[in-house]
Amino acid sequence: MKETLVNTQPNARNRVSRLILRKLLFVVALTGSVSVLAASNMLPGSDSLSESEMVSQPKVLTTIKPLQMIVHELSEGVFQPSRLLPDGFTPHDYHLKPRDRMAVQDADLIVWLGPVTEPYLTALIAQLDDEPSSRRVNVSLIEGLEILPSRSISGHSGGHGSHGGEHAAEESTPHGDAHDTAHGVSGFGLDGHIWLSPKNTRLIAQSLADTLSEMDAAHHDQYQQNLVRFLSKMDAIDLTRKSTSSEFLVYHDAFQYLESSLQVFAHDIIVSDSEDTPGIRHIIGVQKSIQRESIQCVVVGTYYNKSLLDKLFSYKVYRTALIDPLASTMVVGQDYYADFLQQSVNQLLSCGSLPALASDDLSR
Repeated sequence: MKETLVNTQPNARNRVSRLILRKLLFVVALTGSVSVLAASNMLPGSDSLSESEMVSQPKVLTTIKPLQMIVHELSEGVFQPSRLLPDGFTPHDYHLKPRDRMAVQDADLIVWLGPVTEPYLTALIAQLDDEPSSRRVNVSLIEGLEILPSRSISGHSGGHGSHGGEHAAEESTPHGDAHDTAHGVSGFGLDGHIWLSPKNTRLIAQSLADTLSEMDAAHHDQYQQNLVRFLSKMDAIDLTRKSTSSEFLVYHDAFQYLESSLQVFAHDIIVSDSEDTPGIRHIIGVQKSIQRESIQCVVVGTYYNKSLLDKLFSYKVYRTALIDPLASTMVVGQDYYADFLQQSVNQLLSCGSLPALASDDLSR
């Protein structure tokens, strides 16, 4: 009997231990399941997350920094937009990388300038046309935008300076309705720097705020409040001309929308594109204009050929006013887009109202 008792007691204890262990494991598993369900807001009556918190943040991808800056101000307090083009690159020379393609395909909303200004993205955007869930905004097609034709250096030389502001305004105004022009079949021959117009910027912001409100209705009020703030800052931009003088050159024809907004037009364009080399006839024509009109200033972008400018001015005194159309050095933040435009306006105006230059003010 004793042997039987000794042998059977451990077995009983083992069965009890196994039973207790199974119950403990069941309780742990059940507790974990409840936690997961509550965290995902799937349990009836669970209010651990509000409805607005359950809405995923939109993935908004912009192409250039100025567009990112606009969307950032509209989405303040909701999400932060990403950008395709790194600082230092332009839409003219950019080539998509594998990570760029993934970012485009993963985006809920793509904000771009359209095939004329950003041809590198055209084929990839076309592939998204078969996906109804994907959204894209070509800002150049927004109703009411001022769309200007590209200016030719061959037909521009001496035009604005010798014929005055009226002729300049005539040359910068497209024939027919600007919106119809933007919807043209080919689209080539249009100036794509539309974001440098304060008027255009307002329309772009209004359209994008409506798009964001539609796709993310939970934050409708936030987008609209941010829009009001953005438009208020745009209204505060000072477009007052400080001088009637406008005898200046532009190196690359990227600032026509600023000129049109101010009704201050460059006397000559040195190159039609930042990488173009002008012909000898055009160079001679610009040199004559510089001497005849006593031009002392050139509005330049981030990249320009200083050696060419030195030759145009016969190595004499001149100044440059730098405007970075892609806002490469600007910070993406609240109220910064209006600051970017104001700085650009100030630079352009300063180039047309310079005091007499001292002999030691060489631009070297």
